[in-house]
Amino acid sequence: MPSERRKQTVARILAGLSAATVSLASSSAAAQLEELEQGLAVGEWTFYPSLEVRVRGEYRRDPVDAGGDVYARTAIQHEGYLSAAPTVLRRDPTVSDLWLASERVRLGLGVELHVLTARLVLQDSRTLGLAPGLPSAVEVGGLGVLEPFEAYLDVRTDVDDPTLRVRLGRQEVRWGDGRLLGDSDWSARGRSLDAARMMLDFGEVDVELVAAMLAAP
Repeated sequence: MPSERRKQTVARILAGLSAATVSLASSSAAAQLEELEQGLAVGEWTFYPSLEVRVRGEYRRDPVDAGGDVYARTAIQHEGYLSAAPTVLRRDPTVSDLWLASERVRLGLGVELHVLTARLVLQDSRTLGLAPGLPSAVEVGGLGVLEPFEAYLDVRTDVDDPTLRVRLGRQEVRWGDGRLLGDSDWSARGRSLDAARMMLDFGEVDVELVAAMLAAP
């Protein structure tokens, strides 16, 4: 009997501790802030702030795009006279070791109201350091640029499960693993397109149409 009473007492204590733990966990969880991916609701508006900072260092041994011949123009149909290559302006010394350090900062804000969403993302990408004596003609990814990386307006038929969605403006476009059409996130500036997109959902089938401006008129 004493052992049975002892077991009952221990069981009651454990049950009380479990209830207290659940109560404390639920109260602390209720006090946590919303995740940024869920947005910050203010009345009928929802705001989506974002901040991305990336610092990257690169080292290249015998780079193919540094040193050697520097051409006047590399566009198609700009070959030199009696040659299949463009005119050579000069010949730079061979570069054996190349390094650079760069940064990329993206600061953005998205605003959502019912089925309408607007988003603006500013991007700053700059070179922090280059290999000493590097030729000035070497392409380093277009660094030293402050520009709008995304600026679009998005409209959909439903908030939670849209059947039709239309997005117009500068935006990232990525299909699958990005081989055919991707965002080139590995590069210094990434890639965004001035495009119009229409996305349709037919249950198990999704259809997306994209019309992009590849060059300024």
